[in-house]
Amino acid sequence: MNRQNAIIYTRVSTEKQNKSQLGVEAQLKACEDFCKRQGLNVIDVRSECASGADDNRPVLHKAIRDARKGDAYVVVARLCRLSRKVSMVSKLMEQQVPFVTVEFGMEVNPLMLHIFSAVYQEQRAYISQRTKEALAAKKARGEKLGNPNWEEGLSTGRMENIKRADAFALETFPIIDGIMRTGAVTYQAIADALNARGIRTRSKKPGSQWHPATVKNLMMRVEALKEDGVIPTD
Repeated sequence: MNRQNAIIYTRVSTEKQNKSQLGVEAQLKACEDFCKRQGLNVIDVRSECASGADDNRPVLHKAIRDARKGDAYVVVARLCRLSRKVSMVSKLMEQQVPFVTVEFGMEVNPLMLHIFSAVYQEQRAYISQRTKEALAAKKARGEKLGNPNWEEGLSTGRMENIKRADAFALETFPIIDGIMRTGAVTYQAIADALNARGIRTRSKKPGSQWHPATVKNLMMRVEALKEDGVIPTD
């Protein structure tokens, strides 16, 4: 069905993000620019403050119902704004919910959506683990616990390692993004393409090879950087 209308949906995870409106504004701008490029008429904008792991999202579900009635797409900046659960994304796809993501565009391979929903789900656990490590480090030093600050909460060596890994992810992801746009959407296919191009792994050791697990870990790190606002989401 060739829909001409769009309902933009934005989501942030915390009340602090909701009050600042920074995350919402960035998502909204990305969606509005996308709709303009695609010639879609924005008929409404819906925003919600909820965890990406929560299936009980009344604003999202109403947006979906209204989109069906109004012959419209539900447009989100990134897939993780819909959900960080593979099961929910799969359910939306099975029910043929008319959603579109700015990051993947109008014509997207369903397999890519499944892969990235898995990445987003694991990234949520990854961020949670990073937070726990920071809290544990501060507690061990006898500091008062509050919102964790990574550069204060981790040892200098650990922090430097994280920074190097982040820098490598920022350097390498554009290459992976280009590979994915050629149709390679599985971790194995991406790893094979990186090896064929002679792209070095982070270890930079002679003969080091990319594997599905190393591609997956890098993509999870990239998503964490997007969540932190280091990488633009539009």
